[in-house]
Amino acid sequence: MNYRRIPILAIGRDVYLDTRLIIRKLEERFPEGKLGSDKGEEKAIERLLEAWIIEGPVFSRAAGLIPTDMPAMKDPKFRKDRG
Repeated sequence: MNYRRIPILAIGRDVYLDTRLIIRKLEERFPEGKLGSDKGEEKAIERLLEAWIIEGPVFSRAAGLIPTDMPAMKDPKFRKDRG
């Protein structure tokens, strides 16, 4: 089973494994497709919302909504890895 796929970005000798960092680096390299703001106060709000969603209650509640009857959840290796 190939369930453990991690997004990566390599630019030269730098390798990025964190999705948030990958997005920031892509926005730096391709500003015409940028999703975020250039204004300081708006960037601060983006970072606050990002931290709240990823590190706060939103992610843990969303993760709790994952159905437990999906095939991967029955795989002991998957459950141990995610435990």
